Amino acid sequence: MNIDRFGACRILVVGDVMLDHYVRGNVSRISPEAPVLVLHVQDQNSAIGGAGNVAANIASLGGTAVLVGLVGDDPAGLTLQAMGTEGIGTIEKRLYCQPGFRTIEKTRFLAHETHLLRADCEGSAIDPHAEAHIIGHINDDDASVGRHRPPQGDPDCGRSQAAGFLLLSRLRGPDAEPARTCGRQRDRSRH
Repeated sequence: MNIDRFGACRILVVGDVMLDHYVRGNVSRISPEAPVLVLHVQDQNSAIGGAGNVAANIASLGGTAVLVGLVGDDPAGLTLQAMGTEGIGTIEKRLYCQPGFRTIEKTRFLAHETHLLRADCEGSAIDPHAEAHIIGHINDDDASVGRHRPPQGDPDCGRSQAAGFLLLSRLRGPDAEPARTCGRQRDRSRH
C-alpha cells in the first residue's frame, strides 16, 4: 500500500478494546506500612487501548479506522463507548456491549517517567452471540488488522480471502504464534 493513498483507506481493526488509565506523580518516600513506594498523584487520564490504540495509530496517519470489539456494561465499557476521538483522526467505533462482560482495563502508575506498576482488570468469557455479532462486522473494509487472544479463536483466513481483504493477526498467550497474514489486499485502482 502506498502511504500517499493511505488516507483513502478504511481499515477494519478487530480485537481487544481496553481502557488504559495513566496515574502520574512523584515518589519521595517509602510507606511505613510495607516496603513499597508512595506515589503522590499529580495527574490522571484515560485513553482507548489495545485494538483501540491500533485504530488511533491508523487514524493519526490519515486512514479511517473501523474499530470492532467487545465491551461490558460496566463503567469502563460505558466510558469507552462515550469516549470521543477528537485530535486522533477518523475512528468509526462498532463496540458490542455484552451484559456481564468485564471490560479490560489496564492502569499504569508512573513517577518521574518511570513505570512503577501496572494493574490489570479482565476476565470474562465472550458469549457466542457477541462473537457472532463481532464476526458479522468483518465484511467489506479495505484491510483488517486483527488482534486475538486464545481461546477466542484463530483468525478466519478463509473468510478474509473471500471478502478480499488483508488480515494481520498477532495472538497472545502461552500458545501464541508469531504474527501472520492471510487474505489479499483489494484492487486499489478504484481509489
